[in-house]
Amino acid sequence: MQAVPSVTLSIGMMTTLKFFFIKVKNWDVLLLYESTHGPPINIETNIKNIYQNYWCQSTAGFILHKNIYHEFKNNCEKILKYNQGPIDFYWNSLKNNYKWYAIKNIN
Repeated sequence: MQAVPSVTLSIGMMTTLKFFFIKVKNWDVLLLYESTHGPPINIETNIKNIYQNYWCQSTAGFILHKNIYHEFKNNCEKILKYNQGPIDFYWNSLKNNYKWYAIKNIN
């Protein structure tokens, strides 16, 4: 079994995650950080620092809901099999059928 690296979260991030999981019941992917390359397309929600994500080219971390896990895994395996490049360049097609959110502006 592999050891999971420890991560230290800021109070702002922990508060935002808490509100996200309390308020948003219908979600599939939560992006913890997204690159400005692309640029990302996000729509503000009624939760501070939480945006619905429609496009992003890369991220530093994300949380998957079990609803999307198998399709996400299959998509990644296909990308790797055909050496199509970075996984997060090709995941935007999954956004047509799933709800993706992003956390932004956490201090």
